[in-house]
Amino acid sequence: MTNISKQLATNNSDFVDGDTVVLTEACRNFHSDDLFKIQCKSTNTLWVIQSKNHLILAANNEIRIATIQEIKTGKRLTPDVAKHLKAASNA
Repeated sequence: MTNISKQLATNNSDFVDGDTVVLTEACRNFHSDDLFKIQCKSTNTLWVIQSKNHLILAANNEIRIATIQEIKTGKRLTPDVAKHLKAASNA
């Protein structure tokens, strides 16, 4: 299993269509805890991503792959919440 704190810090520019991603703190113009799906690559550094509620254009540094816990809960989790959920699941 992947180390959650390490995975939360990972910034991956090797996304593919259909990947589930969340917005990072680098995305200052738009805030959402939604899970997004990569729709397509727009340019070398921009991606079209879509959630149930939004269709936006995001840069590589503004998105990251969603964690397993985020996919299970259906939303972006802060590092504190992710750590708490991991501890609870190990108890």
